[in-house]
Amino acid sequence: MRINVNDLRKNPQEIEVDVSPRELRLAAEGFAFPANVTGHVRFQMVSQRILANGCLETRVETECVRCLAGTELPIRAEVAMVFEKRPLMEEDKAAALVAAWEAESREIDYYDEEKLDPTEAFRQLLTIELPGYPLCKKDCRGLCPNCGADLNQGNCCCRTTAGDAIGESDWKEHLKQLQQNQREERS
Repeated sequence: MRINVNDLRKNPQEIEVDVSPRELRLAAEGFAFPANVTGHVRFQMVSQRILANGCLETRVETECVRCLAGTELPIRAEVAMVFEKRPLMEEDKAAALVAAWEAESREIDYYDEEKLDPTEAFRQLLTIELPGYPLCKKDCRGLCPNCGADLNQGNCCCRTTAGDAIGESDWKEHLKQLQQNQREERS
C-alpha cells in the first residue's frame, strides 16, 4: 500500500483500506486473523508533514482465557498519525541518533521522497489493540479447577461449587459464622 506524495500536495486523499492480514504482516502468538483489514483513512499534506486520520477494523480468532473456548473478537484501531519527510543521513552519527530519538519520542513516522507506505504503522496500530485478556463473553464462568468442566454449560458434579471455581467463595457466610462463634465465646 503506497501513497503518492505528489498527489497529496494537490489535494487530500481518502483511502479505502481493504488489505489482507498477510499484506500488513499481522501476526501475534495465540491470535489468527481470518478477515481482511478494512476501513478508511484520510491523508492530508500540511507543509512538509502528512496527517493521517481514520479507522481500521478486522477480526481475530483466539481462545478465551477462562474457558479455553475458541472465540472471535472485533478489533478497531483509530488512526491519528503524523508522517514527516525522512531527514537526510547526517555525517555526524551522534546528531543522527539524537534526531532519531527525538522523532521516536514525538511518535512521528517517516515517508521517503515521493512515496508514503503506511503498512508498518497500520500493523503496529492493530497489534496494540489486541486484547490482553480475551474472553468469549463478559460473564464467562471458566473451567472447574477440580474436574475441568466448562461451567458455562452448567454446574459440574464435583464438590466444588461454581462460585468457588471462579474465585467467588461465599465470604459473607464465613464472616457470619465467625461473628456467631465470637458471640458464643463471649456468652
